[in-house]
Amino acid sequence: MINLFLDTDILIGFIAKDKPSGILELLIEKIGNNSISIVTNSIIKTEWDRNKTKTISGLQKAILNEAKSALKISEFLSHDDKQKLESVLTNYAEEEKSRLDLIEDRISKIDKLLEEAVMIEITNGLKLEVIDLALEKKAPFNNKNNSVGDALNLLSLVAYLKEQGTPYSDTIFVSYNHTDFGTKENPDEIHPDLKPHLEEVQLVYKRNIGEALNLSNEMIVEIESYIDDYVDSMVDDYIQDQIDIRRGK
Repeated sequence: MINLFLDTDILIGFIAKDKPSGILELLIEKIGNNSISIVTNSIIKTEWDRNKTKTISGLQKAILNEAKSALKISEFLSHDDKQKLESVLTNYAEEEKSRLDLIEDRISKIDKLLEEAVMIEITNGLKLEVIDLALEKKAPFNNKNNSVGDALNLLSLVAYLKEQGTPYSDTIFVSYNHTDFGTKENPDEIHPDLKPHLEEVQLVYKRNIGEALNLSNEMIVEIESYIDDYVDSMVDDYIQDQIDIRRGK
């Protein structure tokens, strides 16, 4: 059995958005046949709960905008073509409701996945260890100061595996936050500051959820492409959040 620790970015960016299609169902299937076990902690659970409403709203908005974009195109069509498009959109409206319902269903399944996961304890000792990393400006604090949660996620998993003792189980830490965990030269390679921690318990770092789930090469490439798009959108969202904060929203 493989233990998977899924960072919040994986839950929001891929599993909740179903990128690629069917990834959540595949994960549930693998959990059901005992080939995968999910391990998590209170930080992931809190971050997921805090971002859940925003995630649902964003997914719903994306679906509704598809029809709006098509309607804008209709303004430039001939009368006959416009009628054909409106007929297609009428049928799409029925499918649209079904897709909106599926979003709620996916979110509920992720809630259940986290509720049934093995919960790792965040100890005071771990918090002190993270403070040392921050003071020494070691990864994940080498690029930014606000990386306490990221550091605790990784180190809590390492501590959990130490408690389990040898031989260590096959465990994968999945996060595409390569600015915190990866090297500048290779985002798929764990940072040298963190490498000794992972090697001590034979923990594997993966940025691509497709590799962790042993998906096809085609799906892995699709996810890799989606990672780039999602990171860009995250930057845009952060900029807008800062604007809203300054405006007092």
